[in-house]
Amino acid sequence: MDVLLECEPGTEDLYWKFLNKRGMFDFVSDIINPFEEKGLSLDTKVRRQRATIITKYIRIENQSRIIESIKDRLI
Repeated sequence: MDVLLECEPGTEDLYWKFLNKRGMFDFVSDIINPFEEKGLSLDTKVRRQRATIITKYIRIENQSRIIESIKDRLI
């Protein structure tokens, strides 16, 4: 399973600099434009017309719940 970061066109460089500086590309496979790929999304609000797991934030406190939600959707 690939982890893709979806961002608005024109903001890729911002995200790339942020992720690269922190070594986070170990976890992110690619940066893509909205709706470029099909699959399960993780978001803070419903904006898309595809399967989306909604969460207020991604933190250590809710990572287990997010992972379980992902597993439930993939089975």
